[in-house]
Amino acid sequence: MRVLLVWLMMCLSIVAHATVPNFDDIAAEEDYLEVEQAFKPVLTVQDEHILLSFTVADGYYLYKKRIFVNAADQTPIAMGQISFKQTPHLKNDPNFGRVEIFDKSLNVDMPVYATQNSDVGREVAVNASYQGCSAQGLCYPPQNIQTTVKLLRVAAAVPVENLETPLSNNKVLADAEDANSLSQFLAGSSLWLILATFLVLGIGLSFTPCVLPMVPILSGIIAGQGQGLSAKRGFLLSLSYVVGMATTYALAGMAVGYFGASANLSAWMQSPVVLSVFAAIFVLLALAMFGFYELRLPAFIQDRLSNLNQKQQGGTYIGVLLMGILSALVVSP
Repeated sequence: MRVLLVWLMMCLSIVAHATVPNFDDIAAEEDYLEVEQAFKPVLTVQDEHILLSFTVADGYYLYKKRIFVNAADQTPIAMGQISFKQTPHLKNDPNFGRVEIFDKSLNVDMPVYATQNSDVGREVAVNASYQGCSAQGLCYPPQNIQTTVKLLRVAAAVPVENLETPLSNNKVLADAEDANSLSQFLAGSSLWLILATFLVLGIGLSFTPCVLPMVPILSGIIAGQGQGLSAKRGFLLSLSYVVGMATTYALAGMAVGYFGASANLSAWMQSPVVLSVFAAIFVLLALAMFGFYELRLPAFIQDRLSNLNQKQQGGTYIGVLLMGILSALVVSP
C-alpha cells in the first residue's frame, strides 16, 4: 500500500511539472517559418468590422474557408458576409482536396452583429481564426487572434444575403471547424482540470472493445486472492494494475509528444513516402482482419514478455503493477 502511494505521488509530480506542449513550435525547424512570419497577420477593428490583413510569404498559402470569426465568450454573435479583397484560386491540396487558397497579400473584412436587441451596444470578445500551410507539406494548426468589437446592429436588421450563415432560432454560430479546440482548452486550463479531463476521456475509452483483453487478466488477479479478499484489497489491486497500464501509455505518449515537436514530426508524417508506407500497413492490417494471416509480436519478444509477466507475484501491489505494465505491452492493441 505504501509503495503504491509513493508511485502515485511520483506520477503526479511528473505531471505537475509538465507543461502543455506548444504546437506552434512544431514549425520551428529552419526549413519552415514560424506561423506569424509565414502569414504576418495584422488585425484592426473599425466600428463593427474586423479587418484582417496578411502578408503571405513565398511558398505558403491560406485556406479561404478557414478564415472566420467566432465568439470568445458566452455572448452569441452572428458573422456577417466575409469580404475578401483579393480573388482566391483553386489548388489540389494533399490534405483537404480541391480548395480555394490565397498565396499573396490578403485583406479581409469580417462584420459582426448581435443576435438579440439586448446585446446591441455591448463590447464582446471575438476570435479571428485562420489556417494555412506550406507548399512543402507542413500544415499549421488553426490560429486565433482575440480582440474586442462593439455590436452596433442586430442581425435581424441585416439583409440575409449579407450574413455568412443565416440565423436559426438565434443560436450561437459555433466554431465547428477548429480542430485545435481541445489543445487550446487544455492550454488555458489548470492542472486539476486537465487531469479531470483526461480521467473522463480515459473512462470513456475503457468501454471500447480494445480494453476487453485486459478484463480476464484483472479478473484472474482478483479471483486468485481466494475467499479472504476484502473490498479494500480488491480495489487497491485493481488500482495497482491500472496504474501500471497508465504508466506504459503515459511513457509512450510523452515520447511521441517530445519527438513530434523536436523532430518536426508533423511535416515528416505528411511526406508521400511516409503516407505510402502507412497506406501499405493499413492494407496489411485489413488482410489480417479478414483472416488471411495472424498478426502478432515476434515469438521471441512475446515469449519473454509473457514469461516475465507470469513470474510476477499476483498477490503483491508491486507485482500487480508490473503485470499492468507488461499487459499493456503484450495484450493491448
